[in-house]
Amino acid sequence: MLDPVHYEVQQLLLFAARGNRNEVEQVVRNSLLEAGLVHIRCVIEFLGEQKGNRVSARDFVPDWAWRPDRDLLKMDQLNGRLAHLGLVRAEPGHRWDEWIEMQLPTVLAVFATWLTSLEARSPALYSQFSAARPGRLRITSEGLIAGLREPLQP
Repeated sequence: MLDPVHYEVQQLLLFAARGNRNEVEQVVRNSLLEAGLVHIRCVIEFLGEQKGNRVSARDFVPDWAWRPDRDLLKMDQLNGRLAHLGLVRAEPGHRWDEWIEMQLPTVLAVFATWLTSLEARSPALYSQFSAARPGRLRITSEGLIAGLREPLQP
């Protein structure tokens, strides 16, 4: 299950590098935003509490105790705002583009912390996750931490 987790973080990093404010057609901006929201939700759920048959950070680092804060829990509204025609869409004032830009550094920092914990607990699993392969970004805890200090580049 590390490959699907890697995919979600990779897609989130690719979204972060391109953003949602570049001069492109509205449909492309909306598509990038929606894709970014789906991936950030997957990563937040992975890092958060273990639920049902979902893979969790705790499957790999059993003493992982992080839980999303109130702002990150807004991602629960994605069902009604993104995946379904929920009544929550009629509520004014929420901007997902602003929300994801504000929350993305937090989520990536928490993931970097988890990845550091994985490296200490299981160097073999960490190597498997961070290994460069065709079609995959090389994602390391050091790279994520360094990327948080510098703007992401496409």
